[in-house]
Amino acid sequence: MRAAAAKPTAVLQKPADNWWDQAFTELLLDLLPEAPRQLLLLGRGLAAISKTLLPHLPDTQVSGFSDRDVEQSEAELAKLPLSQRVSLNYLDDNQLDLPAESHDSALCLLFLCESNDPQRLLAQVSSALQPRATAVFVEPDNLGQRFYFDGALEQFNELFNRLCRKARVALQPTDIAIGPQVPKTLLGQGFTAVRFRLHMIHSGHGETARAFFGRLQRLCTTTAERANLPADCDELVACQQEVNRLLYAGMPKRIGHCCHAVPVFAVTATRP
Repeated sequence: MRAAAAKPTAVLQKPADNWWDQAFTELLLDLLPEAPRQLLLLGRGLAAISKTLLPHLPDTQVSGFSDRDVEQSEAELAKLPLSQRVSLNYLDDNQLDLPAESHDSALCLLFLCESNDPQRLLAQVSSALQPRATAVFVEPDNLGQRFYFDGALEQFNELFNRLCRKARVALQPTDIAIGPQVPKTLLGQGFTAVRFRLHMIHSGHGETARAFFGRLQRLCTTTAERANLPADCDELVACQQEVNRLLYAGMPKRIGHCCHAVPVFAVTATRP
């Protein structure tokens, strides 16, 4: 039996990056097998998993793969509880170096959306899983992002959606909105018993307008830069102008209840 999870904490928190909350932990625990032994993890969340999931999975060893700075991640991981049950490996060009049928479960967190060949990656995940193993994929629909500051920012939401749609086209074959396509893609790879849930990850807290809208400006710029869009592209300029309008619609030091929400598709499937 898993240990009982703590009650969810309040949504309103001061830190800006608090999207991995108790509800997200409980979602993953509900989707994963009851007692996995060898969990293959792709993408984000090694540090968070060490703190949140592993206490509920006392017999689980995690093989983590990331395309980020592995040495830095290992140093951060070493400071965390239960880190001895997690190994971290560098994923180079979507190439998993794993023996066939070596894992009894897999968890892919916000990673297919950054892959330029998700079909190849899924085939390798399937190969690394034992027959009838469970795989869990949590992938975003970045075209469905929503922003709030004492109410929905409808005009900005529409403009940011246009920017994301332009970035999505420019980034192909990588797909920043792959979430809704994951169930069909898994079926095409031969997985069975495919099911999904829609979940919102979010960061919600009280914050000054200057801090919140400053972060939105940086998010718009980063979204365009990652897609190699020019700084003067119409969609980016329109977002920046709307953020400035919202910032100075009142006193910049005013405090509002703000939120950035992203829909994710949490998909489970069985390796035949």
